[in-house]
Amino acid sequence: MMKYLKIFLVIILIFCFFGGGFYMYKKPHTVVFIGDSITYYGDNLEEGFIQQLRKQLPDKINIISAGIPGETSDQILARMENDVINNNPEVVYILAGINDICWEPDRTYHVILNNISQMVDNALEHNIKPVILSLTLYTEDFEGEKNIKIDEFNEMLKNFSMEKNIQFIDINTPLKDEIRNRN
Repeated sequence: MMKYLKIFLVIILIFCFFGGGFYMYKKPHTVVFIGDSITYYGDNLEEGFIQQLRKQLPDKINIISAGIPGETSDQILARMENDVINNNPEVVYILAGINDICWEPDRTYHVILNNISQMVDNALEHNIKPVILSLTLYTEDFEGEKNIKIDEFNEMLKNFSMEKNIQFIDINTPLKDEIRNRN
């Protein structure tokens, strides 16, 4: 698990500086990570990716973590105003949908993507750069039903991001690669 968090951290660091353009500025910038338990534990575990970002970039970025375990995309959408817009960040990292896929079997991909689309539109309306993060594996069984659905939905997220001309960060593929290399 620790290696996964470190891979995630490296990916986020690269995009914070080069993808987000923060390397051009001297003043601290604000970013918000909004999502579910992956976001929550990224901040609430000592070696979580958000904690590591804070350690690596203490004077460069003000990081706000807005992760709540178990939330689905509609619940995360409902928090956008309070957790993102009111904090006026330059960038919002959106990680939403895994709980919809894993725990709401009747919820369609279209409904989940529509919720994420509304998050993106809300951010853009307030001049906040949205960055979509892919969903991560549910288990290490790549061929498991939930992981197959996650892969399908990640492809939709990638296509959606390209259509909207916004950044998409695939954090799932490096995690899979790490698991393959470990075995």
